[in-house]
Amino acid sequence: MKDFDSVLASRNGLGLLTISARINLGIILVMSVTGIWGWKV
Repeated sequence: MKDFDSVLASRNGLGLLTISARINLGIILVMSVTGIWGWKV
């Protein structure tokens, strides 16, 4: 059971990491797009 729990915990950790990475990528994309528009304007 301990191995199963550790696998679930690692999966949850990976899920949180991927979610945070996606949020960070989204923020970077938005900042880059707004930065481009700011330069154009």
